[in-house]
Amino acid sequence: MNKKEWTIMLYMAGDNNLAANMAYAMGQLKEFATEGSDKLNLFVYYDGNSPNTPTLYCDFSGKEAQYYRSHLIADKPFKVEESRINENAADPKSILNFVDWCVNTRQGRANRYAFILSGHSLGFLGEGLFRDETSGKSMNLRDLMYAIDRMTSDQEFLSNVKANPSEFNQFNPWGDDNYSERFLLGGNVNELLGQQLDILGFDSCVMGMYEVGSQFRACAKTMIVSEGSIPSAGWTYAKLLRDLCEGTDKTTEDLAAGLVEGYIKGQSEFVIGGVSVDMAAWNMDKFIDLQVLIGGLSSNLLKCFEPGNPLYVPMERAVLKVHWKCQSYMYDQNVDLGDFCELLLQECDCIETELGSGAHDQLLSDLKWSCKDILQTLQDVVIQCGFSGGRYQYSNGVSIFFPWSLEAYEAAAADYNALWATTEARGFIQTTGDLPWGEFLNKYLGEVSRRKNEDYTKAPLFGKKIRKLSPFRFGDELQVGTQDSKLAGTQDSKLAGTQDSKLAGTQDSKLAGTQDSKLAGTQDSKLAGTQDSKLAGTQDSKLAGTQDSKLAGTQDSKLAGTQDSKLAGTQDSKLAGTQDSKLAGTQDSKLAGTQDSKLAGTQDSKLAGTQDSKMGGGSSNLLFDSLRLWKNIEAHQDIYGFTRASETEAAYTVPERKAQFAPPIKERPAPIPVKIVVQDTEEEMDSTAVEGT
Repeated sequence: MNKKEWTIMLYMAGDNNLAANMAYAMGQLKEFATEGSDKLNLFVYYDGNSPNTPTLYCDFSGKEAQYYRSHLIADKPFKVEESRINENAADPKSILNFVDWCVNTRQGRANRYAFILSGHSLGFLGEGLFRDETSGKSMNLRDLMYAIDRMTSDQEFLSNVKANPSEFNQFNPWGDDNYSERFLLGGNVNELLGQQLDILGFDSCVMGMYEVGSQFRACAKTMIVSEGSIPSAGWTYAKLLRDLCEGTDKTTEDLAAGLVEGYIKGQSEFVIGGVSVDMAAWNMDKFIDLQVLIGGLSSNLLKCFEPGNPLYVPMERAVLKVHWKCQSYMYDQNVDLGDFCELLLQECDCIETELGSGAHDQLLSDLKWSCKDILQTLQDVVIQCGFSGGRYQYSNGVSIFFPWSLEAYEAAAADYNALWATTEARGFIQTTGDLPWGEFLNKYLGEVSRRKNEDYTKAPLFGKKIRKLSPFRFGDELQVGTQDSKLAGTQDSKLAGTQDSKLAGTQDSKLAGTQDSKLAGTQDSKLAGTQDSKLAGTQDSKLAGTQDSKLAGTQDSKLAGTQDSKLAGTQDSKLAGTQDSKLAGTQDSKLAGTQDSKLAGTQDSKLAGTQDSKMGGGSSNLLFDSLRLWKNIEAHQDIYGFTRASETEAAYTVPERKAQFAPPIKERPAPIPVKIVVQDTEEEMDSTAVEGT
């Protein structure tokens, strides 16, 4: 049997809000099947969004489309945890079983292979990668790499892994105790493809990251990715397949470039609707060069921020400006690598002009060469890059992780440090001395750009700002009962039962059941059910269901379901589900789940895991909503203060002990000496003398 030129395997992880769009895409593929049946094999994995919808293996290679229910296919080589009608598409074994079916069961071997994954993604983050709603699980990038590395390994390599697991485990980049077992996935050593993928494509959001490319560098000859978000409609598969059929005599690189150009030209017809997309094709043979050069860029930037370096302050401002202006993606947490280097080169030229010649010349030159080398290497890595719409107009094909806050970096640190982009870069240290990009992020976000928490006011002045230690302390922080302790029963203590104490049952105490107490059930108490109490169900109470109460369901209440209420479901109410209401689920409502709504999970929504976005699935909302993404400010919880200190506050004495959460205060770099020429004589003076001029 003669091999066809191409086998295309399309993996649609649609057990989420993408199911309908993927079903439409399958309709396009079915129509095309008869056109290209003699030139390529076409297989589709489809997992829909219903526990009762069977996961399908589809064969569109012949004149007639054929559909097979996955759970009825016997003797799968990779055993999934449970067999069910709707299987878990986020399980890497599901990927491998599908590939085995394509090339072994259906005899779909070919000269060249393309494997395309379609679904939700969020770059290297495990949040929402090919999210499967029925199982409630997502894939992580490490497991995806295991699956693709396993499918491309040849028989000889697999047999060696099986025979010598201890030797194989020496190359374990993640510290897995059972690395060889995870790689073989159950001890199966049968070859699947046995060769590199010619095209690895991601019809999903923000996978055009340097960190993602490093992960799959050895698995594929070319990758097709997007730095930004992908519309839920996904790629135009009919055109993509037609281009493959018509270009069987073309190189893989030429075909990949043509696919990018065709997609971008097609999407340009929709710019009137505000749709912006980007796409790039990568030559993976050149990617290792990019990895090495990014280590050089990281190291040179770190040298600029060493204490006392004259470039510290100007480079701090330059990087902040470049970061702000740079093309960004993924909630502005990624930047385009080429755009970043171009802008940084411009700022380096400005710094050169401002500072003139000096001891900083060599480092500034090294940094500029790092940027130039990366830009040159991007020309080799990026076969073709295109954009449609203004949102991604400064895209150059490869993005890199550069968040705005230390909190955002730390939330991703576990995933980031497990990537080959980090682990391999640490290996480069022995030969190049360069440090991983994550080292720069940690330094820059943790020290350089981070606004530090101010210490307590040492000598408070009347009318000036004052910062004080919070009175809340942990019980194990102080040695209770010592001379300096102001807690719990000492001479100067104002707490709990001493002579001057105002707490809990003493003569002057105003708390809890004493003569002058105003709390909880005493004669003058104004709280909870007493004669003069204004709270909760008494004669004069204005709260919760009394005669004059204006809250919650009374005659004059304007809240929640009464005659004059304007809130929540009444005749005149304009809120929440009434005829004229414009909020939350009504005919004209534009908010939250209606036909025309543009926010969070509606038909036209473009944000994070909704029907028209392939970014991250719903779990990405939880991740990013919980972070301080842009404000990089150190915040301790043991301090309070005022903009104007009163006379009493100005007499406040700072405790000798340090703040319980505060780190050591780091000094800023020494000022840069400047030279001033006066009457043909040259004097050197400290920059602080001319500060502000």
